[in-house]
Amino acid sequence: MVKKYIFLCFLDLLPFFIAAQSDLQTSISTDDGVFTISQTAQGKDMILFSAALWDDMVKGTKYVSTNLASSITVKVYVEIANKKQLHCKAGAGFRCGIFDCNNKLNNNPGIIDRTNRLCSVMLQKQDDFTIKMIFLDKVDWQNL
Repeated sequence: MVKKYIFLCFLDLLPFFIAAQSDLQTSISTDDGVFTISQTAQGKDMILFSAALWDDMVKGTKYVSTNLASSITVKVYVEIANKKQLHCKAGAGFRCGIFDCNNKLNNNPGIIDRTNRLCSVMLQKQDDFTIKMIFLDKVDWQNL
């Protein structure tokens, strides 16, 4: 009887656990596939890229993975493409551009949406296979 009660309680609470998980992760469709946006411990949005995909996205720049030192943070600006075709690439994406960032980043994060696409981010090379991008600005992923 107790096991049945616990099971029923679990079923009642299951939707809350699922809803909580969906708040922590978002998926976006880009020209390079679907990416999962997760959260850092500080509540910042974050995406992990394979080094091969990252190198393809930033080819011709100094930000290819072989130029990034492991576990060193690099602050840059990226321009996020919109969801309409022929604006950089089709789908929200990260191939519009990557730019040097001055050392004095604004401590008050901006809102990134369809009217403001230039976003400050931190790049970290996790290992030879993974690049982590942490968004310093607040990105409205639904309004790109």
